[in-house]
Amino acid sequence: MNTFKKVSVLFGLFLITACGGGGGGMGSDDPYTPPTTPTPGTGMTAIDKTFVITVAPTQAYGATGNRYYVDGEENPVISMEVGKRYAFDLSSSSTSTHPFRISSAMESGMTYGELMGTQGTSGAIYVFDATNANAGVTLYYWCNAHSGMGNVINLIN
Repeated sequence: MNTFKKVSVLFGLFLITACGGGGGGMGSDDPYTPPTTPTPGTGMTAIDKTFVITVAPTQAYGATGNRYYVDGEENPVISMEVGKRYAFDLSSSSTSTHPFRISSAMESGMTYGELMGTQGTSGAIYVFDATNANAGVTLYYWCNAHSGMGNVINLIN
C-alpha cells in the first residue's frame, strides 16, 4: 500500500473515532441506548404512580392502531400532579419498536425523563419527575419512530 493510501486510511479511522463512530444520541436515527438501571437504595426516590404502556398493532380499514395505550386506554390526555414522580412501564414487548419520549413539543424537541432498562423487556420503565419547574407547562408523550401515537400531559398543582 502506498503512503497516500496509508495516510487516507489512518485519517478516516481518526475521523470515525473522533466523531464517535458515526452518530447516535437523542434526535438521531440511531436507536436509543438506555442508561443502566440504578441499584436500589442508591438515592432513587419512590415512584408515586406508574402508568402501564402498551401499543396496539396497526389495524386495517381505518380502525385505530399503532397508538400508545395508557392503562388500557387509547392515547389519553394524562394529568400529573406537580412535585410527584411518575413511571411509565414499558416492559410490554409491544413497545419495543416504539421509543417512548416526553417533551414540551409534540413529536420533537428536548426530551424529559429517563429510560431505565431496555424498552420492551421485563422491568423497563421511563421515569419522569413532575417538578415545580414544569408547573403550568403542557408536555407531550410520543413515539420517536412513528407520528400520531401519543397525546398531551397536563401538569397540575
